[in-house]
Amino acid sequence: MWTALSVAVVWLAATKVLVTPTWKIEGAVAKVEACNNGFDAVPTWEDITAMVQINRVYNFTNKTKTASKWGVNIRFTITKNEGFEGEVSISGFGGAYE
Repeated sequence: MWTALSVAVVWLAATKVLVTPTWKIEGAVAKVEACNNGFDAVPTWEDITAMVQINRVYNFTNKTKTASKWGVNIRFTITKNEGFEGEVSISGFGGAYE
């Protein structure tokens, strides 16, 4: 299993996020999560996998934070299927938030 995080500081709460990974995930299960309160001790992770798979914007449901500032975090979790011999990788990702 492989997990990666990314963070961006924002001054207002992000309401939307678009994530576009460049990856090879045949033979694996991928989960993509995002939060708009990334500086909180316990961020509110939202599962955005379905929207990433169809290359669409995800609308955050969270409206609260406990930290002094807002932040967008993206988390990828990729688990290779048992017995799969092929390559599973992520070479990068792009995206945007509003």
